[in-house]
Amino acid sequence: MNQSVGLFGALEIRIAKGPLKAGHDYVGRTTMLKLTESPKTENAWYDVDIADAATSEDVATVTFMIRFMKASSPLWAAA
Repeated sequence: MNQSVGLFGALEIRIAKGPLKAGHDYVGRTTMLKLTESPKTENAWYDVDIADAATSEDVATVTFMIRFMKASSPLWAAA
């Protein structure tokens, strides 16, 4: 199995109706926003909308960017 190094890139939390509470049930819906790349990385940008499990009301949105280093994969060793 080929492996690569994934790095945390960015995080933004937008509270619509909060606060978020520990021990409370939520439902997350993920939307892929875009895939980007540079000479050294590949990046995935996505939103997770967080809804109260009991009411289905959205309470927050979290935007993530995860970065994968190309040089960490044997597939990129010859590049």
